[in-house]
Amino acid sequence: MARNQIAGSIPQEIESLSSLNVLSLKLSSLNILWLHENLLSGHIPSTIGNLTKLEMLALSPNPLYGSIPMEIGNLVYLRRLVIRETQLTGSIPPTLSNLTRMTLLSIGQNKLTGHLPENLCFSGVLEWLVVDNNKLTGNIPKSIKTCSSLSRIRLDGNQLFGNISEEFGMYPNLVYIDLSRNNFYGELSQQWGKCHKLTSLRMSINNIYGEIDLSSNHLVGEIPVEFGTFVSLFEHNLYDNQLSGHIPQELGHLTNLEILNLATSQQII
Repeated sequence: MARNQIAGSIPQEIESLSSLNVLSLKLSSLNILWLHENLLSGHIPSTIGNLTKLEMLALSPNPLYGSIPMEIGNLVYLRRLVIRETQLTGSIPPTLSNLTRMTLLSIGQNKLTGHLPENLCFSGVLEWLVVDNNKLTGNIPKSIKTCSSLSRIRLDGNQLFGNISEEFGMYPNLVYIDLSRNNFYGELSQQWGKCHKLTSLRMSINNIYGEIDLSSNHLVGEIPVEFGTFVSLFEHNLYDNQLSGHIPQELGHLTNLEILNLATSQQII
């Protein structure tokens, strides 16, 4: 249907064409390409860069392989890019830094290697950065450290490294961050306490040490067993909360722990 003057939107009923093998369209004005949860295979074609009006692109989960094409950096209007749970390899193309309107980047659960692009959050509008469970290495780029718009960060399951207090900035909009299973080190700084919207902070299986003071809050439920992975922790304050349940046996792994304060948590056994 290429080289025609067909107007209007593509009907939703096209998804019922379950036996369709080839669909040829010239889609230079396409805004949304949402192909998630299919059985698409092969490489992402470099011609994806010709869809210069795209604002949303989702290709996951599909059994795609190969690398993310450099030409994806031509999609300067792109706001959401979702390519999760595929078999993609290679590095994250530096041309992603051209996508200055992008608010959501989700490329986790692939086999990507190399470093995070230096200017990935240069424009300061990125809200979701999800690159979990790849094979990424290196330090956190400065553009991410200064990206105050971030509300959700998932870097878990990589081989990233650096000082936990120096690699990350102050994120006033941050709600969720997972840095687990990397090679971060150093002492937790007080700047994490300035993330007033933060509801989930995950840092297990790193080389982080220091004090965690969660006292005088409204924490409920049981003490997470994951605290047992903070083997360098020397002080842990949980007093004046509403915790319940048993003290997890995993806390016995904290051989460097000097202070554990659970006072006024009356329902802990």
